[in-house]
Amino acid sequence: MKLSRSARLGGMALAGALALAACGSDNNSGGSTSTGGGGAAGSSSSGAALSGSLNGEGSTAQKNAIDEAVATFTQNNPNAKVSYNATGSGAGIKSFNGGQVDWAGSDSALKTDPGGGDAASETAAAKQRCGGNDAWNIPVVAGPISVAYNLQGVDKLVLTPSLIAKIFNGKITQWNDPAIAAVNSDVPLPNQKISVFYRSDESGTTENFMKYLAGAAPQDFTAKPAKTWAGKTGQGAAKSSGVAQGIKSTPGGIGYVEWSNAKDNNLGVAQVDN
Repeated sequence: MKLSRSARLGGMALAGALALAACGSDNNSGGSTSTGGGGAAGSSSSGAALSGSLNGEGSTAQKNAIDEAVATFTQNNPNAKVSYNATGSGAGIKSFNGGQVDWAGSDSALKTDPGGGDAASETAAAKQRCGGNDAWNIPVVAGPISVAYNLQGVDKLVLTPSLIAKIFNGKITQWNDPAIAAVNSDVPLPNQKISVFYRSDESGTTENFMKYLAGAAPQDFTAKPAKTWAGKTGQGAAKSSGVAQGIKSTPGGIGYVEWSNAKDNNLGVAQVDN
């Protein structure tokens, strides 16, 4: 998957292709299919309804999209059961590679290089879990990551990549900082502390957000992108919902979170001037 930067798109910091990882196979024959991790799904070349069960785990950023897809799928296939446990991309990959689920939702592709910030090669572990077949990274939906904030009386906020990097590195700590004010003329920025929230769990959203900052503001954000947050300030919260709730409950709060989570919590979403 490749990161796709927006050019000042209504509040999107970046858009990533959210993917699922599942076992591939050299056996392409038709008929019913049995999958590891506790699920089995039957199919028919005649187009008959499917039956059986599939269990997935992973990305919280994908949860809203997956919930909609599952609802439609099970409505059309009443004898099929599909469950998804939104625990975070890192936890989902570990459960998939451990054979506990049929697929993992991850906002970043499986890693091959052990030096990429992961404990071991995820692709090698996935191949072993899949009985010698490679796991497939299948893009399923494009998901915008928003820079969400909680500022009373501020309905429109513009931030540049450099400003975002400096905020999340703790170099800019007040909302009325002259650098923020310079790109927000006529906006009543309060003399208020900036409270940064980030993902405390291993997260593909974190990795994609860090990739964006490292690419768009390399002089201000020098940390190597990984699923674990490497910023220098802020408070960690688990899952997308935890970050959104942290921002919502904290005046002056800011964080990175999948866009629908920001909107569901009535948070402000910054316009990113790329």
